[in-house]
Amino acid sequence: MESQKDFKIGDLVWAKMKNDSFWPAKIASPPTVKGKDYTVKEIQKKKSSMPRKAQHYVWFFGREKYAWILDKNIVPHSEEMLNEVTKKKSTSYVKAIDEVIEASGSIVLNRKHVKKPKNMQKPSGRSDDCSAGTSGTSSLQISFSKPIDVEPVDVSTAEKEKYMKIGFIGLGMLGRRMVKNLLEAGHNVSVWNRTHEKCKEFVDAGAHQFPSPAELVVNCDIIFCLVSGLEAVKSIILGNGGILQGLEACKIGLKAYVEFTSIDPAASEEICKAITNKGGKYLAAPISGPSSLPVDRVLRIVSAGDEELFNMCKDYFSVMCYDDTPVYMGSNFHEIVGFNIFTGALMRQFHENIIESIVTGEEINLIAHMQGDFSTMINDLLQFVFSDSLSDSE
Repeated sequence: MESQKDFKIGDLVWAKMKNDSFWPAKIASPPTVKGKDYTVKEIQKKKSSMPRKAQHYVWFFGREKYAWILDKNIVPHSEEMLNEVTKKKSTSYVKAIDEVIEASGSIVLNRKHVKKPKNMQKPSGRSDDCSAGTSGTSSLQISFSKPIDVEPVDVSTAEKEKYMKIGFIGLGMLGRRMVKNLLEAGHNVSVWNRTHEKCKEFVDAGAHQFPSPAELVVNCDIIFCLVSGLEAVKSIILGNGGILQGLEACKIGLKAYVEFTSIDPAASEEICKAITNKGGKYLAAPISGPSSLPVDRVLRIVSAGDEELFNMCKDYFSVMCYDDTPVYMGSNFHEIVGFNIFTGALMRQFHENIIESIVTGEEINLIAHMQGDFSTMINDLLQFVFSDSLSDSE
């Protein structure tokens, strides 16, 4: 089989290491050398010990490792390659086959919960919601406005959305809680964190891990981000291997980005413009509520940006934050600030009334006769009153 010379990041392929057979893999971003990102040709020039032959950096499914592979040992993913997998039955190989089949479709129903129709064909080629890939066309497609019907299985719209691929960036205290909720609800979740070691426990729990935000975009439908602040957000979106680079490899209108981090309106407008110019959808959805709240308490969400994306994310907000009534303020990001100022003033006035009531209760020795749960309720309430929109350290 003739190898392809101009693979692009995210392409599904089969690659062969020395003294090994072809294995399911994916073209990955080249590694960073001394703090700088290089192209394949630049890295070959930079490292004189590397061979000058054409090669690509690939990620091996199942084995979960990277390697430089010569172009002559790489072929595009295809049905033909899938038909040649019967002889090898190692656990990692079976896992690799499952992963490449899943990665080749825009949406995959959880086989443990939904019976696969007998007449459904296996998808071939890489995910068809990305423009850079093989010519094979997946039999499963999705758009945000009209989720696909899979016949003859009777699956509700909510169930179909449940199987959309979710990417989550940022595994700080709140991010960990939110990803855990998604996994427990049965969602297909992929993660990325600047400190890669934090991803391990979620991978062990069933999440997928990708080496960069760009690859998270290529492999997921919606990306949620909750990090420490504006500088971290800009690095994730604008940096090398970031969100924008991932959007460039995908078809217009099929990828979405939701920013949970609290950033100023001007920054939201800048980021929104950058993402929409690359064909993505953007929603600012800063979270309010103290980070010390127990895991079953509500985190409030006030959103602005793409209304269609907001409506689609309501179920995810409910799962991640237990917020069944998120607020949508339209497309003006300044409205979020106005709303938070209003609710903040209202809650602080409420706080003053609570304090006055407590003082009165102490004067008449009322609280001493009440159950201990009352003081716990007051403490939780005051924590929520004084909380600002949240960020989350990775």
